[in-house]
Amino acid sequence: MRRFALLWLMLLAAAQARGADPCPLIAASDESVVVELVVADTDSTLVAGVTLEVDHPEKKVGLEGEGIHVPKSTITGAPTDAVASANDLGNRVRVVIARPGELPTNKPLLTLHFARCTGAPSVKTADFSCTVVTASDPSANRIASGVGCAVTRVEAR
Repeated sequence: MRRFALLWLMLLAAAQARGADPCPLIAASDESVVVELVVADTDSTLVAGVTLEVDHPEKKVGLEGEGIHVPKSTITGAPTDAVASANDLGNRVRVVIARPGELPTNKPLLTLHFARCTGAPSVKTADFSCTVVTASDPSANRIASGVGCAVTRVEAR
């Protein structure tokens, strides 16, 4: 009986936490955000895989879907031989991208496509931030430092 009551309370708490969507999305709006992988020492730092998080203004833009269930069109412009995926965490998007060779650095890596919230103004580059969670070289060795990321451009369509 205790287990049932605990499960029921957990489900009730989760249902109440969802509430109304703080960002009803405008269909077919496209706020494209260009993300760049930044490496301080391009001669000695080769990056083949990276997990990064792009923080976005959740009352201005959002992604279609939730969690890992976002459209494949969320990410464009990545190298053709790279595997890239996005995970919507609510106020930020976690992106994992890897390829057999090195990823492009200090130039555009990929573009994320957000939808604008109803009644929200267009976003600006300063509304976003980017953090590298982990990075690895072509031999799958962890890169401890010297790798960052930046949102370099926002295009509204």
